[in-house]
Amino acid sequence: MANKPMDILKPFMLQVPVDVERAIRSLKMRLRRDADLPDNIVGEIKPVGEIYEISSSVKDAITQQRFALAHELGHLILHRDLIGEGVDDTTEYRCTGEGNFYNNSIQKIHEMQANSFAANFLMPADLLRNELRKGSKEFVLVDLSEKFVVSEGAMEWRLIALGLWRRDEIDEEKVIPRTHEENAAEFLKLRQDNDQSERSREVSAEFFRSMQAQIEKR
Repeated sequence: MANKPMDILKPFMLQVPVDVERAIRSLKMRLRRDADLPDNIVGEIKPVGEIYEISSSVKDAITQQRFALAHELGHLILHRDLIGEGVDDTTEYRCTGEGNFYNNSIQKIHEMQANSFAANFLMPADLLRNELRKGSKEFVLVDLSEKFVVSEGAMEWRLIALGLWRRDEIDEEKVIPRTHEENAAEFLKLRQDNDQSERSREVSAEFFRSMQAQIEKR
């Protein structure tokens, strides 16, 4: 590819919802959105000749398919030299022996990076902030999720990573801007608790900023 992959992908991040399928095809990659993947496998990427084929499972909802496609796209952008014969991801976004490939070069950190890429790509920070600036300061999580065509869990994860989410004591679905002090307190709490289940869902702003810098270099 003459241009850097991210130079080709960035224009797709300017409109809601991000067209992940067209973005993959713009890189001259093969796409199979409704692939018959093994049970518990949500996404797969493998070389086919001189290009790569990215697949999501026919069994999954469109929001899961979109995130899986973006996740595998993240492997292509960030981990091309590790893909080897292929990578497939479980519902927990781990490469195990449950699918067609067991690629032990792909470790947990690589899966976290691909997740962060997918969140960044499907829910661009500027577009989210624009939505949050429109009209009222209170937004319903389900509305944002539907607009960006992602799951509510993925949207919550993204808003937390950007420091834009706080659960209101009265209405849990309200999204209101967080203060710097609240962001710092949340980050310190997660560090002190060392809660791996939470960390898998709520990537800290510090980690996400480092990932953003890495993506921008591509």
